[in-house]
Amino acid sequence: MGIKTVSPATTDGVDVWVYLANNLNETEKSSLEDYFMGVLSKYTDEFGLDILVVELNAGAGWVAKCDVKLIEDARYNRMARQSSVKNEEIFKMLKNVFEVNNRGDPLLFILILTDTLLGL
Repeated sequence: MGIKTVSPATTDGVDVWVYLANNLNETEKSSLEDYFMGVLSKYTDEFGLDILVVELNAGAGWVAKCDVKLIEDARYNRMARQSSVKNEEIFKMLKNVFEVNNRGDPLLFILILTDTLLGL
């Protein structure tokens, strides 16, 4: 995986903290998420990764905080976050369509909207 740690992982009973040598880019973060979800699924069917956040912690340096929840809650939360991102993208797209149709022509608006939605 190529991610360097500086200490063994610890837990405070809720989060698992992975102490990193440096910040992670998006690819490395995704790789760590996938690895952690794989480890959890290998050893338990009760728990799953809800969210993984990388942050700079005073005194600890860069830390990947893995929030572990019951598997049903973790799956629900991950899916809810994915759908909220999709809704945000659709909102931005609709805003752009409204801005393009500054003449107020309803037929033009419908054509632009249809073309944009088909491109999703």
